[in-house]
Amino acid sequence: MTPTPTKTWDLRISQAKNIETDDPDYNSTVLIHPGGPAAPGLPFAAQIQQATPDLKATTNFVTFDQRGIGQSSIVECEYRYDPVAGEQGELEAIAAACSDVPEVRTVTSEKTAYDMDFIRHLLGAPSVTYFGSSYGTWLGTWFGSLFPENIDRMVFDSALDVTHDSMEHFLSAQYTGFDRQFRLHLMNRIARNDAAYGLGDDPEAIWTRYFAASDQPEFSEAAGLVWTTTGALATFSKNVPYPVAAELVQQIIAEGESEADSAVAPTGDPAGAASRILDRLDPAVVPTPLVDAARAQIAFQSQPAPAEPETRTFASTVDFAYCNDGQWTQGAGYWTAENAKTADVAPLTKQLGRLDAPPLCAWWPSKLAMPGPPADFPETLVIQSEVDALTPLESGRTTGTKLPNTSLLLINNEGVHGAFPYGTHGVDTPVTEFPLGR
Repeated sequence: MTPTPTKTWDLRISQAKNIETDDPDYNSTVLIHPGGPAAPGLPFAAQIQQATPDLKATTNFVTFDQRGIGQSSIVECEYRYDPVAGEQGELEAIAAACSDVPEVRTVTSEKTAYDMDFIRHLLGAPSVTYFGSSYGTWLGTWFGSLFPENIDRMVFDSALDVTHDSMEHFLSAQYTGFDRQFRLHLMNRIARNDAAYGLGDDPEAIWTRYFAASDQPEFSEAAGLVWTTTGALATFSKNVPYPVAAELVQQIIAEGESEADSAVAPTGDPAGAASRILDRLDPAVVPTPLVDAARAQIAFQSQPAPAEPETRTFASTVDFAYCNDGQWTQGAGYWTAENAKTADVAPLTKQLGRLDAPPLCAWWPSKLAMPGPPADFPETLVIQSEVDALTPLESGRTTGTKLPNTSLLLINNEGVHGAFPYGTHGVDTPVTEFPLGR
């Protein structure tokens, strides 16, 4: 019988093709997922090819926009927003309206793994080598567990802990890792450069001073606004723009201590306090267009909420995948207590507002669970930075030592997330040679 589907998916694929799969010199097709799942994946075929010139002659490189992202079919659902219900009420409304939408239910790592094997089939590749970063390591575990016979080898860059049945564990792990890098790496950098920042040479004292200066709720919210609207949080994944993050720490302390020393009572205006912090930033470190964009975003976020209920659209592929992939602990009670515990060890995470409400998945039922990896799970190399904020050391180490047929390459004293290409022989050479079976 010929299938007659009423709905289909568009899945956009990008291939850097160098050799026919039936050529005697053909080695493999590298199938790539950049993580997220949020950013479009199409550019990464060319990027990974450029980073692995020794593979080019015998290897093809393929990536794709995961369903719900970029040039592939977009998934969205409508829900009823009621301003009286607050943030938690909005999350409950999204879960109630979206969790049973058939299109939304297909945004899972399981379905994406089937998409990936179908891509392999369409390209005529008898098997593939998989390269996945961040969430792509979680996805890769599904892929390797479902289709081990169709995979040569896999590289996991900056790995989640894939030994769980859902991604619930990922939140607390990331929060702890984020604050760890802030406290250890960034504070140490500022302390080593006291001549530039004037905050002393004791990293622990600078950390304590930062949170003392931003202790008041109004000013803590203002600091969080500056971190999120300037894009400075990106420094915790790539580390190269650490001067931007250090500048924010310096000026948040300066403004917070200035307010504490003044006789002026708090005004209840976090946006105004955030604007004063932005005024202090050195344009040579944080460019003026970036500051202007931050002001505009803060102004937009500070607009009054609608007075009446309204219909809104939700289209977060990240949330769809995270919530669909396995059952999270349901209800607000557990998460309220969990967020309070996390706030004690992750004060920057709290300042960023990430602990203000339970996660969306707390109201999202799911019957899926990560499949147990088989004994013939593909041979896998895990690359992990020691002070990675987004997928912390504990996560990568567990995956690199507990998955069958898996090895761990640890980069000591490094905080970058998504380490390859790293730019050193000690990391890039093993990663490049691994698909060749060396």
